[in-house]
Amino acid sequence: RQEAAKWRQFGDLRFALVAGNEKQRINALRSEADVYLANTDVCYWVVRYWLAQASDRVPVRDVCRLLRRMHLSDMADEVGATGDRWSALFGWTDKSGRKQKPLATSRLFTYAKHLNLKIPADFTDLIVDESSQYKTPGTRRFQSISAISNQFQRMSILTGTQSPNGLIDLWSQIYLL
Repeated sequence: RQEAAKWRQFGDLRFALVAGNEKQRINALRSEADVYLANTDVCYWVVRYWLAQASDRVPVRDVCRLLRRMHLSDMADEVGATGDRWSALFGWTDKSGRKQKPLATSRLFTYAKHLNLKIPADFTDLIVDESSQYKTPGTRRFQSISAISNQFQRMSILTGTQSPNGLIDLWSQIYLL
């Protein structure tokens, strides 16, 4: 936001900072803005939030069927019992009071693809700054973004790293594009 303020041609753009606690993040995503700003750690949450919203339009039985095919019977039972599809993406507390883990980040792509989950249509472009932070394919930030990267009309990646350690460091960044 501070950088855009320095440039006359960006003066009309409205910015929303997706940060803070969950309520503040949701309010930012629901606000009227032209540009939504989120750091790399919040991107993981944003992807799960979008997928959770989209999964609300999918019948519970379809979600449970997919979770069972993914060998996640406990999660399927929880979603089936409560009808809460969000618990698959954000975790839940079982009857004994223990917090259960959500769907593993490495499985987000499968979950989104097989349930045909789409991000909100208003989000057409994705610009990833400091894309060198996404160079490791096993990280949750890379796996989250890669689960939805094919849904954007345009995608750009930016980096200040002038030379990577090798070609393998470029693989994830190019994959996202």
